Amino acid sequence: MQFLKDLISSFYKNIDARVNSPILGTLSAVFVILHWDKFTLLFLGSGTIDARVENFKLFLNEITAFDYFLLTVLMLAYLFALPVANYLIELLLGAIEQVRYRFSINQKVDREKERARLINSKYKAEHESEIAAQEIIEEIAFSNEKIEQQKLLTEDIRQRSKSAHEIIQSMLEKSKKLN
Repeated sequence: MQFLKDLISSFYKNIDARVNSPILGTLSAVFVILHWDKFTLLFLGSGTIDARVENFKLFLNEITAFDYFLLTVLMLAYLFALPVANYLIELLLGAIEQVRYRFSINQKVDREKERARLINSKYKAEHESEIAAQEIIEEIAFSNEKIEQQKLLTEDIRQRSKSAHEIIQSMLEKSKKLN
């Protein structure tokens, strides 16, 4: 009994390896896709099964080298070109997703900036009298500072004027003494 189980298991593994082989599976799929009409007649055609099988055998005997070449090209395209195309499409989709994500982030940032401006405007409107009073106090302080600077400047000019007047007086007296 164990021998029979091992034999069935071995058959199953061999069949599974052959059916799951990417090359054999692709070759089979491409062949069926290219000659779907023959397979349809084989399984669903009219007439006896023996006649349909004979017609299918005749079809298999009539396959040319060009048919094998076409099968090989299509199989290789499926096995190698499709994964490359899939990879390139994924790269493109990734780049598009990054652009979309950045755009979404920029929109959210702009919305937050607008919200901050709105909050600031509401605050100013609610506290308008306090803000105006603060601005008036700042203007008064600025004006007082300017007045103090003007006083200092005026006092400096007076001092210089007084010094200049004394110098001119002393020079006038000296010139009178010399004459």
